[in-house]
Amino acid sequence: MPARKPLNNGGNHKANNSFNRRKMKREPKKAHEQKRISLFKPPFTKNLKAGKVILRPGKAVGEHIKSNREEAIVVLKGTATISLEGKKIRLSKGQVCYIGPEKKHNVKNTSSQKLEYIYIVSLLNNPSQTTRVPPNKKSPR
Repeated sequence: MPARKPLNNGGNHKANNSFNRRKMKREPKKAHEQKRISLFKPPFTKNLKAGKVILRPGKAVGEHIKSNREEAIVVLKGTATISLEGKKIRLSKGQVCYIGPEKKHNVKNTSSQKLEYIYIVSLLNNPSQTTRVPPNKKSPR
């Protein structure tokens, strides 16, 4: 009878079983709260970028300001509540929201299903980075 090949763990079945027990006890990975997909941006375009965002129910992208940029948001699926300079705007499938330059805003999924939307950002002269606004802080001016 031919000799059997040893297992990767040297034939120690207890080590293999304890590994499986440890593996099973691991916490499952938390699903991402949001997914962003770039559709196009410079250098492919000159002054325009766009992307698709998918948000789980109850989640938000976070309050931010687009310095020197204009933005349009088009809802594809679900319901979004956009906070724009303190005003709440509710959008559903097919609706569009314009966000002017230097406007503090946030997008939140207020539906029980995934929110999917496309953002289109026009990069004006001297485009700069997005400024994140910490919670309970005034926006930089």
